[in-house]
Amino acid sequence: MKTQALTSIIRSMWTGAEEITISRMLTWGALIWGLYSAIQLMANGIVLDQVLEPAQIISGSVPYPSEHPRQLRDFTDNGHFYPDHPVWIESWKKRNSKEWQALGRKYKFRLVLSPTKTRLDLPVALEGTLWTLYVIPIPVSYL
Repeated sequence: MKTQALTSIIRSMWTGAEEITISRMLTWGALIWGLYSAIQLMANGIVLDQVLEPAQIISGSVPYPSEHPRQLRDFTDNGHFYPDHPVWIESWKKRNSKEWQALGRKYKFRLVLSPTKTRLDLPVALEGTLWTLYVIPIPVSYL
């Protein structure tokens, strides 16, 4: 009985003859795919789709991680950097002198250009009508 069932299965598969139909190919493809899926499920269990998180981020259901380049676009107008954008202004105003010093050491800069209407916790080097140039003081320990 077992050999008869096995023989029937083998005969129903395509053996290389030209008379194979599209329905037979699709049926066997679906059966093999189903068997493969069942084996994967038994071996690995249920694994969430790897595109689930990016889909949620793109749809706006969850925010982008802070280091993601897309965050820059959200803080700019059409991808152009404008230092007088409200998000940047608020971020810059919140920083104190020590934070500016830490950023200056990390990224190796000493000057900060900011819109004049945005006052920073730094000494003014040069003040203009639209922009103010600030200097980051160097701590005595670095001299």
